[in-house]
Amino acid sequence: MRIFVMRSKLQNIIFPLICLTLLCLGLLLYWLLTPTVSITDIRDKYEVLYDIVYYIIVFSPVLLLFIPNKIETDKQTDFFFLVPLSAMIISTLLTVRVFLNVSNVCFAILIIYGIINRKLYRPKPYMWFFIAYFLCLSVSIFWSNDKEYGLSLIRRQLTWLTMPLAFCLFRLTMEQWNRVLFIFFRACMVFVVCSLLAWLYTAKQLDVPLETFFTTTKLHIKGTDCFEHIYLWTSYIHPSYNALGLIIGLIGGLYLLRQKVVGHAETILYMVCLLVLLLITQSRIGVLMYGTTVVMSIMYFIPKKKYQYLYMALLLLLGVSAAVCWFVIHTAFSLDPSRQHLFHTAIEQIRLHPILGVGLGELPQAIQNETLRNPHNQFLGDWLQSGLPALISLLAMLIYLLYNAIRSRNGLLLMLLIVMIFFMQIEMPFYLIKGIAYFTVFVCFFSARPTETTTVLSNLVSRQWCSPTASW
Repeated sequence: MRIFVMRSKLQNIIFPLICLTLLCLGLLLYWLLTPTVSITDIRDKYEVLYDIVYYIIVFSPVLLLFIPNKIETDKQTDFFFLVPLSAMIISTLLTVRVFLNVSNVCFAILIIYGIINRKLYRPKPYMWFFIAYFLCLSVSIFWSNDKEYGLSLIRRQLTWLTMPLAFCLFRLTMEQWNRVLFIFFRACMVFVVCSLLAWLYTAKQLDVPLETFFTTTKLHIKGTDCFEHIYLWTSYIHPSYNALGLIIGLIGGLYLLRQKVVGHAETILYMVCLLVLLLITQSRIGVLMYGTTVVMSIMYFIPKKKYQYLYMALLLLLGVSAAVCWFVIHTAFSLDPSRQHLFHTAIEQIRLHPILGVGLGELPQAIQNETLRNPHNQFLGDWLQSGLPALISLLAMLIYLLYNAIRSRNGLLLMLLIVMIFFMQIEMPFYLIKGIAYFTVFVCFFSARPTETTTVLSNLVSRQWCSPTASW
């Protein structure tokens, strides 16, 4: 089902045309002007105005909710939860503080919405895996020496509980689900375009040629990593986590292209701009996830019977790509002295504490690195921190989600999980709120994609769980 019917081909290219015009204008100004004030100085001098403009820009795609459909089917009350839901999904791209503030407001609104409608839906089975993983991590605080830091980590992990509960308070129709995904895709486009404009501005202001950024090694400009200059406008500068969020946007965009919700021009523009952004920020894992996502999407979208040999060739290509990704990731890991030290230290500590781990909050002391603070591998990190119970619960959760995605033919969820598993090889996303937010929000959202009209079996008044009649 489409989000809304475009009335003309011109309207279908208005947004990508605006983005392309802004990029061309940025290039033109790059050649004509030489700015002397940095983005940091602008933000510090006009802090309030900068924040207002910043939030208006990044949350502007939410206004797409108010574009009427040609055939309007949504109830007016749906905006009561669609607006905060869309804002929360967009906020995963922003700083942790913004995500927490927006998600807290969203949860409060959804609770009010659920009480007003007297509906509480039965949770998806993955919720119990989330709870088990959360409990395995939390229990390990009892044998931790740094309980204060351990408690702060437990507070980070609360999203494992709140996010699936939030999705029990409503059910989306296919039209609503597509619309929210469309809004997130447009938000990713805005994020990428603004980052490229910040790159042009910063390169000119620092007098650095544009081609200098296209390198396979880490680039430092005036003693600072180049990605810090490019992502400075967002206040969140970690290139790997920014790349992860934008790759999730690519997964959604390619799905929307198949559903004929977005046009080829918009999708191609996003793919090109995203690839340029990943290259200039030297995000190696981002480029690998990008290639894997594109190949998986082609495999998912093409008719298998009609293009059987092409499908087999792409399947082989995906296998080769996976092997190359694994090789490149672990080669880069082994050649990086700091990562090599983290890996060997973590292995040694696991040998000393193989069953229960060192305890929640003890990772920085265990790996002897107060700067990186974790071994940058999710599986090693959980084993070291909370022992075998945490590692087993993590593996069980991922295996169940993979099985469920394949069984239900949920290509979006499957691609998300594969990308996340790649990401877990070089980062420990569940150690940070940013990584937990990406995983929990989009596992819940992609799992909420309906296939048929959802019906309610019971309500809050009778204190019974509600359940859709059809599986997603």
